[in-house]
Amino acid sequence: IAKTNVKLQHFEHLAAYSIAICKECKHSVLPSYVKSYLQRMHRVKQKQAKDIAKRVRS
Repeated sequence: IAKTNVKLQHFEHLAAYSIAICKECKHSVLPSYVKSYLQRMHRVKQKQAKDIAKRVRS
């Protein structure tokens, strides 16, 4: 795992591959789809999903 990877509570962002890995279910998700993924697959509320997605993309 490269130094540029950002570890978050819900995702591990693999910057070298431009994907995020869900720590709960191990699915890979494009950073631009993190918000909708969390809402659909894990029933995360919209505001929380938006905040998480923002951190993954930053």
